[in-house]
Amino acid sequence: MAQVFNRGGTWYARFQHNGRDYSRSTGVEVAPGGKKAAEGELSRMLAEIRGRESVDALFARLTEALILLPKHEQEPKRITFAERLRQGVTISLPLADAWESWLANPKKRNPSPATIEMYRAYWGRDEIKKHGSRKIKNGFKNWLAKTHPEVSQLHEVTPVLAEEYATHLWQSGIAPRTYNGTIKFLRSMFKTLRLRAGLSADVWQDIPAQDNETEGRRNLTPKELREICAKAKGNLRYWLAIGLYTGLRLGDVVTLRWSEIDFKEQVIKRTPSKTRRKGKIITFPLHPVLEAMLCELRAKTDSTIDYLFPEDAERHNRGQSSAITKVIQDHFSACGIKTTEKATGAHRRKAIVRVGFHSLRHSFVSLCAANRVPQVAIQELVGHGSPAMTRLYEHPDEKQKARAISKLPSVSFEPKAAK
Repeated sequence: MAQVFNRGGTWYARFQHNGRDYSRSTGVEVAPGGKKAAEGELSRMLAEIRGRESVDALFARLTEALILLPKHEQEPKRITFAERLRQGVTISLPLADAWESWLANPKKRNPSPATIEMYRAYWGRDEIKKHGSRKIKNGFKNWLAKTHPEVSQLHEVTPVLAEEYATHLWQSGIAPRTYNGTIKFLRSMFKTLRLRAGLSADVWQDIPAQDNETEGRRNLTPKELREICAKAKGNLRYWLAIGLYTGLRLGDVVTLRWSEIDFKEQVIKRTPSKTRRKGKIITFPLHPVLEAMLCELRAKTDSTIDYLFPEDAERHNRGQSSAITKVIQDHFSACGIKTTEKATGAHRRKAIVRVGFHSLRHSFVSLCAANRVPQVAIQELVGHGSPAMTRLYEHPDEKQKARAISKLPSVSFEPKAAK
């Protein structure tokens, strides 16, 4: 008969199994309530020896035993046990196939081509690629190949490796925004491929985000606006006009379609890239200056092509927006506008881009505010604010937005006459 007994101040368990007598310490001291705890340990011992203990209970005991080992022995033991557990299991995904598998998986939703190119750099490729002002020199897969060539399957990536890569990434000196974007993508990618790769845990879950550096673009002064608009040539004239009179971001400007412009209603109807997942279409009333320039562009472009700027749209969709950005930055510099400033304080970058195409978005908001355009209309036009902030305002009607645009000052996009 199974029972517990006191031996030297500790409760021991005595029981029989298959004709054999067992006597084991329960590890419970003789104290008030100790006997009940010892009887519980006796029940666990009986379940274990009879093969009735649950898998979860056994795994919990194994985990506790691993924690008691010296630290330098813990990780090798975990890897050994993981490999032994995986023997005979066919669910796995080679690192070499992970990108294509993620690309084909519908759970990744539907990122834009430019975003996919940025994610491709985060995952890893051989050449250096630029994305705006950011450089991704060594994606995760390439880093693994250099530092841990023995890792060939996605399930072999451990939390220790994830932490090691995050440390490497942060020490490389990239901006917090790029660091956070990389970790966020890797976490999402592993989650998407969890079933396909036989992953049992989120190895990125304990990697914290870094605080972003908040300094960004500044407004353009009225003099700077007049200068860059008057000296602009080619497609740049139209980019600047659209950016100034709609507040659209550069990617949304160069991928604008004629089918999104209604000259009869005098509006642009566009789903900006930032709100594409929500499917929210924003209506931008046409300012007279912008309407005239778009009519001018329409008259000299191929009516069979939907994009206003087909070549630039293709470059943007291939993830080559840096070439477009360079055209703008070079133009600003040629107009005598200093586009970068030396970083100060806690900034990791040596220089900060303070003036660029996004400055037109800031100028659009400032001009609206200076002309007493209702906050609700500004917010609707530029899509600013969190859901909590949006709920503070009423939904503006189209007349409010049209009045907002009409109040903006006219800027000339024609070259200044020679004195």
